Amino acid sequence: MSLEEGRKSDERVLRALQLQNYHYTRDEWLSIEEVKELINICERESLTYHLVTAYYIAAQIYNAHGKTLEAGYFAEKAKKDGLIYFGPTWKYLDDAQILIDFPQNHDSYLNMRIEY
Repeated sequence: MSLEEGRKSDERVLRALQLQNYHYTRDEWLSIEEVKELINICERESLTYHLVTAYYIAAQIYNAHGKTLEAGYFAEKAKKDGLIYFGPTWKYLDDAQILIDFPQNHDSYLNMRIEY
């Protein structure tokens, strides 16, 4: 990897960490575009542990938009990878299962600010 490629990779990793931090610290949810960006970065940079979190965040974001099929899809990916990398004590395992089985019962459901 060249110096320039390394710098760009570092910037992508920092952006992924920034997006995850925003999700957990801001009053507003990430946008669907931001969560897609987060997943793409984690996949491209092979950030395995962060990808589990990215999938879980994506499940919440899609659920907040009322897109329960997409929410279930990403929750299933988060659950599968969460069990692989963190085991049965993964802290979001129960929430991921709710998003898979009954997404309307999860706190994130339709929990978006309406933008005009």
